[in-house]
Amino acid sequence: MYVNIGIIGTPLSHTLSPIIHNYFLHNTCINGGYTVFDIKDSSNLENVLGFLRDHNFVGVNVTHPYKEKVYELCSSYSDVAEYSKAVNLIKFSDTGMKGYNTDVYGLEKLFEFNKIKLDNSSILILGAGGASRALVTLLNKHNNIDLYLSNRSVAKAESVANLSSHNITVIPHDKLSTIDCDIVINTTSISDGDFDFLNVGMGIRHYAIDLQYSSGMTPFLDFMRLKYKHLKLVNGIDMLIMQAYKSFNLWTGREFEFDIKYFKSNMLKL
Repeated sequence: MYVNIGIIGTPLSHTLSPIIHNYFLHNTCINGGYTVFDIKDSSNLENVLGFLRDHNFVGVNVTHPYKEKVYELCSSYSDVAEYSKAVNLIKFSDTGMKGYNTDVYGLEKLFEFNKIKLDNSSILILGAGGASRALVTLLNKHNNIDLYLSNRSVAKAESVANLSSHNITVIPHDKLSTIDCDIVINTTSISDGDFDFLNVGMGIRHYAIDLQYSSGMTPFLDFMRLKYKHLKLVNGIDMLIMQAYKSFNLWTGREFEFDIKYFKSNMLKL
């Protein structure tokens, strides 16, 4: 059995996905490899996917900024991908491309591992891309949640808000000072220097969560640490590893146990 798999998106110079998946391949005794395809021009996306399918790739992960665009290119979907309208995994076949969303599983495990209770809470989501769609989809499984969603494009935020079964309010960036919530979750690719819209008097009681990951503080978590010293800070590494595990299972049919704490400490040096 030989398994060709990989990831498409941009930028990808930071991605840990090859380390994770090559570890999975090694520990399941599967011959194969995981390759990075940094696609800067979205007009090439369909051609690249066709090339990979024709050259015996089993599938690829999809990351920023293509999760929604790839959804439009798939011929069939898992239930979660179809509901969220966002795809982070493609499985190739002779009949086309099936889109999946393993981000929802990864998010579920992130909250579980960090003992974060979602029921009966108020949550502010920053961003309205593919990751926020997965997050809103997951939160629909929980009870009595008040949601706030803020994004530069209000129209895009409203599109994501339509997925929610909870009470959800779209908040423009210039109105964030009115927020009072338990948890703030960053789903954007925000970087240094982009924090002016957050430099307001939001009330946040318990957690700041960044779906980005880093060996130290992400820029978002570092900002929140300095401004809200009481908050518990969580980055997205658990989500990354567990969505990868689910992806690997869908591609290969293999399930196996691994110690995620050991993996982070020794393989990823986190």
